[in-house]
Amino acid sequence: MLKSLSLPIIIVGVLSLAGFLFFFLQKVLKLRKLKGLSPESPSLNVEFLDLVIEKIGESLELSRVLDVVLKKFETKVLYSVASYVIKVSDKKVIFKSLVRPQVSKQLLAEAKTRLFSEMEKTANVPPFSYEVEEDVIGGPLSEGKPDPIGSYLLFPLYRKQEIVGCISFITNQKGVYGDSAKTYVSMALTEMMAIYDRLVDLVDRETEKFEGIVNNMREGVLVVDKNLQVLVENPAVTKIVGLSNLVSPNFLDLADYFSSSFSLENEVAQVFNSGMPKKVSEVEKDGKSFELLLLPIINNTVVIRVGIIIYDQTEEKELEKLRREFSAMVIHELRSPLSVIRGTAEVILSHEDEVSAEDKHKFLDQIRLSSIALLDKVGELLDAAKIEEKKIEVFRNFADINDLLRQTKEFFSNLAAQKNVTLSVDLDESLIQFYIDSKKILQVLNNLVSNAVKFTPEGGEIVLKSSNKGELVEVSVTDTGEGVSDELKPKLFDKYVRGKNTNEHGTGLGLVIAKGIVEAHNGKIWIEDNQPKGAKFIFSIPKQNG
Repeated sequence: MLKSLSLPIIIVGVLSLAGFLFFFLQKVLKLRKLKGLSPESPSLNVEFLDLVIEKIGESLELSRVLDVVLKKFETKVLYSVASYVIKVSDKKVIFKSLVRPQVSKQLLAEAKTRLFSEMEKTANVPPFSYEVEEDVIGGPLSEGKPDPIGSYLLFPLYRKQEIVGCISFITNQKGVYGDSAKTYVSMALTEMMAIYDRLVDLVDRETEKFEGIVNNMREGVLVVDKNLQVLVENPAVTKIVGLSNLVSPNFLDLADYFSSSFSLENEVAQVFNSGMPKKVSEVEKDGKSFELLLLPIINNTVVIRVGIIIYDQTEEKELEKLRREFSAMVIHELRSPLSVIRGTAEVILSHEDEVSAEDKHKFLDQIRLSSIALLDKVGELLDAAKIEEKKIEVFRNFADINDLLRQTKEFFSNLAAQKNVTLSVDLDESLIQFYIDSKKILQVLNNLVSNAVKFTPEGGEIVLKSSNKGELVEVSVTDTGEGVSDELKPKLFDKYVRGKNTNEHGTGLGLVIAKGIVEAHNGKIWIEDNQPKGAKFIFSIPKQNG
């Protein structure tokens, strides 16, 4: 599992979707790369869009954009009341006004009436059939004599050629809105809505990409706000913590799951207060190991959300345990022949005058055999390292696969006889010679048969078989031992995995090396159950004739 610095950086980007997107958009706008955006435009410029992004923060709601627009026009257009109405759903509209001090209530009411009338005519939005969210900013309003309407501007707001609202400007002064003012406001609103559409499309596309990333992450990803409401949650959360029985688990469900180990609520609260990331390690629950990373999502120096990344470290911990066991086993396997070499040499050196020539020869032979055993083990380690790094070399020669099976049977005959195990071959005589690395294939056969002899009890049987499969040659080694559990089968060819319930010596790398050699021949190796009892190791390699 990736847990380098790159992963938290990526996930911060994923979790802070809105903040990241607006940062990205701001940079895009500052570089003036949005199509159609001109810094010389009299109606809308980069500075204005920067203001929009700064003010609306992480939201692209049209109402919040229009709030900024009205504020911007405050210094550009003379008005007593500036208002807009937009349809936000099939049941709701928003009406908002920005009014100058001492504007009469009647003038505000007239602005609202005209806007709703226009919406009903152009967008088929009857005001009495919609819930109206209303807000008036500015004032105070006057209770006195109604203001006369001197000048009036009204513009429809289009999104993708559909009217979604209207905006109007009213003043009690006559002749204020000439052609230049109308052109200015019309151009500004048209350009603003076009850019708004492009921003929304861009955000939607980027959000979809990030959601795809989040949903396909193996780590659990959760985003909560200050009220601990879940805003983002990927499928891995329920899978990792085993809450798949819940249709839509909330934050409290997750907090309750970890409550026996630590308080998730307190950890989240600390991140909100400090604005600093926090890591919770060594969390054990239901036989699993977890690590949680809590990341602040910041907008304008304020922590608005907290992202929670849940790492399932169970496999990693198990692998680390296997690594330690493997290292201890290798040290033991190397120490044994070294101890024999050292002990025997010390006997010869300390009692040189007392050791007979016959005993000296025997001791030297022990040193020789221990050295061979040591070199074999070192060779296995080197072979496994080459295989792991994909650096194993194959030197092909013209060879007979059946002859290699006969050699293997002959080599293990005495060992099998000592255990009263029958060792036989079943050869397909239709096979002809082809190009293989006979030395390495013999190594594969030795590893497979050596394991078969180890795990086959007295009175058992081992069969080496070759089969002609057209363009492939298939070889199997079948025994009548205890077999291999279904749980262990998928892991059997992994580096740090050994069969259970065995006290046999060895590095346990035989199957790893066998797999590497077979795959270097563009073949494959696997295990099946032998019927009615035992294991059947099979490998197949393509025939290469040149």
